[in-house]
Amino acid sequence: MALRTGATVATTIDELMEQTLARSDRTVQWAHPDRPVLCKFTNDQGRGLVVERPAFVTQLNNTLKAAARAIGVTVKVTAHDLRRGTAQDTARLATPTGIESAAAVLYHKPGSVASGVTQRYVGTIGPTDWEKRTELEDDQDFSLLPNGKRQKLDKPGGVASDITPALRSAAAVSTPISTTSPLRSRDLPPPLRLLTGASRAFS
Repeated sequence: MALRTGATVATTIDELMEQTLARSDRTVQWAHPDRPVLCKFTNDQGRGLVVERPAFVTQLNNTLKAAARAIGVTVKVTAHDLRRGTAQDTARLATPTGIESAAAVLYHKPGSVASGVTQRYVGTIGPTDWEKRTELEDDQDFSLLPNGKRQKLDKPGGVASDITPALRSAAAVSTPISTTSPLRSRDLPPPLRLLTGASRAFS
């Protein structure tokens, strides 16, 4: 979508990959860094975009519901599941330092890591077959409750997720939307900046 809306300096996927790999920080360069990461739709069908305006929370929730229905997810999916899915995928990409990587994505402070909050987001880090995940053949247990509801974070040892691997993989580069201020590419933490391409450096 970023390429289609002219959000990147590159105009093709090959050019985008070449430019990104040539950079020491491996970041994609935004052509318009002040634009929202998720832009507003002009109507409920999403047939038009207002690239200068941020998406409303209701738009994200409606899009998630539609995506869930399209791939056969029958349990309730919320924007917070994107946060959980991002934490779980990030941790699996960076084992054995996965918890620290997930904490950076979640903006968790050391106290949250020490108290086990980050671990509850991540769950048990096991081997991941990424090819199977992209082919929808992943057999990982994401610990749904018997009634199909999401496990609460205060459940000891529970993996807080009710979202299938397919939707979680598609959502891995997403971040929660603030209801008080628009999320812009320059505001993303470093791990997500690598994936989404914010051009401004972070300390």
